[in-house]
Amino acid sequence: MPRGAAARTDSKVKMDGCLSATEFGSAMAQRWKQAREKGDPVTLLLVDLDSLHELNVTHGRDEGDRAINASLAALAKNAKAERWTLGRVGGDEFALLAPGVATEAAFLRADAIRRE
Repeated sequence: MPRGAAARTDSKVKMDGCLSATEFGSAMAQRWKQAREKGDPVTLLLVDLDSLHELNVTHGRDEGDRAINASLAALAKNAKAERWTLGRVGGDEFALLAPGVATEAAFLRADAIRRE
């Protein structure tokens, strides 16, 4: 959030299956350490919802919240199925942590999720 901006308290974003930025940071540090100790691969995928600001300006924040909720539902479903960790790291930015998954394999799976 930009410095000096008021926090929005009327958001209708459902965070089911998605960690907050603080929770995600803690989970990522723990899983990254475990993977490094075992010598296992770990991939961090960053997801940025394009044009969310324009959607909010043009159609209102409720519509933006609906778009985030739809995206989050798909991300959470797939994160659970893949045993990945999902977290919100910014307003329209999310991250998926994929322990035990090499980068190329994670990108292929992420591309399939993106197309859903």
